[in-house]
Amino acid sequence: MTKPLDLTGKRFGRLTAKHLAKPYVSPAGKSERKWLCECDCGKEVEVRQRDLVSGRTRSCGCLQRDIMHAKGKDLTGQRFGSLTVVSSAEPYVSPSGQLYRRWLCKCDCGSESVAFQNSLTSGLTRSCGCSRRESILNKMQDMSGMRFGKLEVLGRVDLEQPCTNGQRSGWLCRCDCGNEVILTRKELLSGKVQSCGCLLRETARKRIVEQNAVGHYAGTTISTINPDRPPNKNSKSGVKGVYWSERERRWIAKITVKRKSITIGRFHTLEEAAKARKEAEEKYFAPLIEEYKRLKEEESDEKA
Repeated sequence: MTKPLDLTGKRFGRLTAKHLAKPYVSPAGKSERKWLCECDCGKEVEVRQRDLVSGRTRSCGCLQRDIMHAKGKDLTGQRFGSLTVVSSAEPYVSPSGQLYRRWLCKCDCGSESVAFQNSLTSGLTRSCGCSRRESILNKMQDMSGMRFGKLEVLGRVDLEQPCTNGQRSGWLCRCDCGNEVILTRKELLSGKVQSCGCLLRETARKRIVEQNAVGHYAGTTISTINPDRPPNKNSKSGVKGVYWSERERRWIAKITVKRKSITIGRFHTLEEAAKARKEAEEKYFAPLIEEYKRLKEEESDEKA
């Protein structure tokens, strides 16, 4: 187990950690270590450990006030490209002790970021980084006309909501069924999306048809009681509905009709159990199968 950090006596900007304070507990119930720190200005303040070691907090607040007093320019509310300045942020202190003013900004994509004042005013920083990613995407290969399964890419469009990575463009695709859908490059290239959703529905219907080729009738899956259906692969007796009971030292024959299990009997030999099972199938299954076939034939005649 990692030993907790001991910050006692260590300096972080203008702050010197004195001793542990009462832990900070988030709304979610997570506990974080806090330290009582003394600022060079003489004020004491409690700071979360992660804010100290990351350099996010380097004073009681006096450092920020000193910089604002020294430079005086307030950028709050101003726009720089896609960024709107929300408030001043903790300044950056270089290893040589030089102070650089920073601002908390909100990007048009919804993300927040901290930017240096000179980067904002010089035009070097104009977004949280999403515009750079968008520019890279715009330079990528044009996917118009490409096919992915049943989808044909028509062209690039804007997404209704940006992705978590800030991406704001997608691709409009037309499915062979006629529906149109907007997907990201990642969704298309991954191969996981091959249609507007109709392919999945068609596959599901096909699977249902294949698995229930003989259909359902009177609460019974007819395909499971078909006499031509072989025993399960794990059957040790080789006869459907017949198994050996080690406790009773008998062959036991059972049959399930309309989801109800019926014990046919217990027998000394496998031949006797198999014969009884066969007779039970003729008694319970044969009438159901014949009735189902008759109804299907009548249904076919009506459609014809």
